[in-house]
Amino acid sequence: MLENHEQWFVNIDLKLNSHTEMIGGLAEDVSVLKTDVSVLKEDMSIVKTDICLIKGDLKQKVDYKEFTILERRVSAVEVS
Repeated sequence: MLENHEQWFVNIDLKLNSHTEMIGGLAEDVSVLKTDVSVLKEDMSIVKTDICLIKGDLKQKVDYKEFTILERRVSAVEVS
């Protein structure tokens, strides 16, 4: 009976060691993911800044409808 309990404790110890190794591996994975997320945050900040600049540039440009109106007015002036 004592041998059965000893074997049971040995099995539990093996399982705990296995789980400890798995948790250690997961902790490393989480560390890598945190680093990746940090890099992505920096990249997204740059992308947001670039998009704001592009939006500003686009607002300064004439849209197609305004261009066609201007084109007609210039054509009318040229004909006169």
